[in-house]
Amino acid sequence: MKQIIYPIFTLLILLFCACNEEDIPGASFDRMEAAGLNAVAGDEEVILSWEALEGSNPIGYYLSWTASSLTVGGGEKTVEESVKTATITGLVNGETYTFSVQPVYPKGRGGKISVTAKPVSTKIAATHLIAAAGDQKIRLRWTKPNSDNLTEYKLLVSSLSDPIIIPKDKESYEVTGLTNDTEYEFLLICVYPNGTSDAIQAKATPGQVYSIIVPNGTSSAVAVDASDHVYIGTNSAIYKLDASGNEVWKTSRTINVTERGAFAMDNSGTTLYATLKGSAGLMALDMSTGNSRWTYANTGGGDAYLPITGPDGTIYFNDKGGKKIYAVHSNGSLKWEKEAGAALTYCGLVLADNGKVYCATQGKVGSAYVIYGLNASTGNVDYRYESEQQFMASASIGPDKRLYIGTIGSENVGSLLALPIEAGLETSSWSVRGGNMWGTNRK
Repeated sequence: MKQIIYPIFTLLILLFCACNEEDIPGASFDRMEAAGLNAVAGDEEVILSWEALEGSNPIGYYLSWTASSLTVGGGEKTVEESVKTATITGLVNGETYTFSVQPVYPKGRGGKISVTAKPVSTKIAATHLIAAAGDQKIRLRWTKPNSDNLTEYKLLVSSLSDPIIIPKDKESYEVTGLTNDTEYEFLLICVYPNGTSDAIQAKATPGQVYSIIVPNGTSSAVAVDASDHVYIGTNSAIYKLDASGNEVWKTSRTINVTERGAFAMDNSGTTLYATLKGSAGLMALDMSTGNSRWTYANTGGGDAYLPITGPDGTIYFNDKGGKKIYAVHSNGSLKWEKEAGAALTYCGLVLADNGKVYCATQGKVGSAYVIYGLNASTGNVDYRYESEQQFMASASIGPDKRLYIGTIGSENVGSLLALPIEAGLETSSWSVRGGNMWGTNRK
């Protein structure tokens, strides 16, 4: 056996040694990759640019792209060797794509280089469209988009076949000639050179406006319930009127309602809360009869101001003369009270969806004016912000999760303070002065 193997092995060695150097294949360096791949995102498109490495001689470039979402398709294309830029169109705005470039050679493709980009819309929509109804007319207001490319607005009205064209510098428009007691829908669209934005919508019903004369007293608070009943607080009584201004009831005894956002309603729409003057505190009334259910007298003294309610039925308010914030159960018993360290006066409360009640002091606490974020359940201070400028306004919370409040600086120059609190407005209750996030005094 060995006599057979040895001659074969020797023959193989001789054959291997007989191969000269030219017969050995060398490594291939003729398929180099591209370099400097860059991506610029646009509206439903991305512009790619790249460079060829020195010494490379491709005959073209192969481009491919894929989306991060499986439900969004990708694509591919090949360009000539002289092309070093390409615009990829038909993309989905807001989707992250991976783009790859490979040089193409006669014997195959070179290495792949990649970059990611996310196309975004430049056709920005307007925001905060509000429709205010009047007699046979509706006035629209909106916030214009932050764009230099806006050319005009297109307003679609449900009763009109043709759109209304509005100049780009306008932020309001009055639609007239409407029919009272008919609901209208409005769609506002921003027009750009490269197309139109998404539409924003509002609805309103015009109607005849009636003046309401209160028989006695000075009116200081107004609220409207879901059935269009109007509640009016004066320095002598509280009235309930129907939508035509007819009296439904009047409180039987003298009630002196304060003038600063003095009404709130519970979630069921059965109890009206009124803040009163002269340390009389907070009163709860049956909305169907006007009878008093209970009264909680504020211990801090002075006029009670600016009630709001939470989703659990708790009522929160402050007092003008004292330095306290109160939380009262829906049965009229005290839940907690918090000493603020300075008078709050006209600084109203607002309830966020993170379970905090935010309020500011009109007076200084030590050397600064303070905004508190109080735990709605306990009254403990969970948030504190100090300012050199004075607060003299109710706070509100925007959809951008910022707390907004007006300030007064030197020489009575006012400004708006916006603080990120990473929380939105509590929208399931009468959580801000006026009753809802639009401040319409309507529940």
